[in-house]
Amino acid sequence: MKRSMLWMIPITALIGFLPLPHAAVSAQDAQHDSHHGDWSNDDDKDWRDNDKAPVSVTVSFGAGLNTALMGPNPANDHILPQKIEVKAGGVVNFVVAGFHQPFVYHPGIKPQDVLDNAPAFDPANDPQSFYINYGLRPQDDPTILLYVGANPGAGLPQPPFPPPNALTPPPPFPILSNTFNRVESVVFPEKGKYLVICNVTPHFLGGMWAWVKVSK
Repeated sequence: MKRSMLWMIPITALIGFLPLPHAAVSAQDAQHDSHHGDWSNDDDKDWRDNDKAPVSVTVSFGAGLNTALMGPNPANDHILPQKIEVKAGGVVNFVVAGFHQPFVYHPGIKPQDVLDNAPAFDPANDPQSFYINYGLRPQDDPTILLYVGANPGAGLPQPPFPPPNALTPPPPFPILSNTFNRVESVVFPEKGKYLVICNVTPHFLGGMWAWVKVSK
């Protein structure tokens, strides 16, 4: 009895990743499910003046561990706030809560670019479709990426959890955590507007992305 109850925890965590029947859909077909609507949205409305931008910002990358294990996870799978401002040379501290992987793109990359390159989410036949990996694949330009987050699947039992991201480069030092509760701090050295996404395919398709505007 005790053993069966212990297995319920990781199995429940997996529910949020499993596709519904006929869920092997293209990224474009899933576009309408996003609560952001316009994937080309990169307007400059509601930004503060540049001289008021902070040098350090804390951002919720997954809205709390209390929503992270029960799936589906619409309450967890988003970034708060969606518009982030920081001075050049400043740091954004991404507080990761849940099975997430932050990717930060250099200025010029938009959500539509990522959407156009996202795989069909079909984990039953392609376990690596859990990850978008735009910028890491052999056919991509690796210079579009400013930052690749810690591998969210490394060290977790498979099954019931998704596998590690096979294309995540190993860190230069063993400092990156693979747990569901960690902080990943990213410095933004130059002015511009940077796209931040969750590299987990169903999370991004559900609208888990944000902008970082870096001022002088």
